[in-house]
Amino acid sequence: HSGKGKRNPIFLILLPLIRFTCRVPSSQQRDSNLPSPKEPNMTKVLIIEEIPILREFATSLVSEIRIGAESLVVLYATDDREAYDLFLSESPNVVIFDASTARSGGMSFAQKLWRLNTRTKIIIWVSTHREAFLSELARVTPVEAVYGYVLKTEGEEKLKYALAAVCHYNNRYVDPQARKAGTRQFASNDVLTDAEFETLTDIMLGLTDRAVAQRRGLTVRGVQNRLATLALKILRQDHWRLRQPQGMEIFNPRTRLVLEALKRGYLTTDQLANSEREFHEWLSQVISNNEGTRAFSAS
Repeated sequence: HSGKGKRNPIFLILLPLIRFTCRVPSSQQRDSNLPSPKEPNMTKVLIIEEIPILREFATSLVSEIRIGAESLVVLYATDDREAYDLFLSESPNVVIFDASTARSGGMSFAQKLWRLNTRTKIIIWVSTHREAFLSELARVTPVEAVYGYVLKTEGEEKLKYALAAVCHYNNRYVDPQARKAGTRQFASNDVLTDAEFETLTDIMLGLTDRAVAQRRGLTVRGVQNRLATLALKILRQDHWRLRQPQGMEIFNPRTRLVLEALKRGYLTTDQLANSEREFHEWLSQVISNNEGTRAFSAS
């Protein structure tokens, strides 16, 4: 006070500022100023296995190597259809499945998942190794995708190693025993494109050139061009034996192509069985359509 009963003018000017700075915030205001709690880092693992004891075994290993530092959710499916629905609804980070079972869908199932999300990490553990698995895996895997390939017969340490390599270090892993098991490794120029693989499958199912053209939306000449490329990739050095200098046909090229494809593991009988089911589904649709029926009958 500058005097009795009088207030200093400067004090009167500063009073609103003092009141504002000294105001006590309400509990709601205090809470809003606090940092929001951090959401847990959740990792979802989808295990596709029809044998309960193997599901439990895979779950224990996943928990042991601590996939997902804060929160881990494990999902289960017994076949590829059930697993696909779970994949769409839950978007798991990691998928573990056995490609050697008939109900798994094989490597084509992995391809379906990668088409939805190339960042999905896939562990393929097989009870029976086939060279065809690795060749098909090379064909369907996106460049940026990470996967592991391990044999169930190699024990839990190998599966742990594969899980750690893929999930912790983002490295691809192929079981050394699987690499040794194949007497012949596929060279890069032997790997078939998706289109070539489709044509090979159709030929192995016994379709004519015109039927393949109808199914795949190609010309007959286009199908024949693909067959020539397949012959170069699959028959290669044996291709010259298809014709003798005398001009006599020794082998039927189409049949020889099927034989070599089976010998070298481009397809398995399980894959052919799945492909045949898909073909009959397509054929039923064609027959149910009058226009498609006429086109197919003309072929």
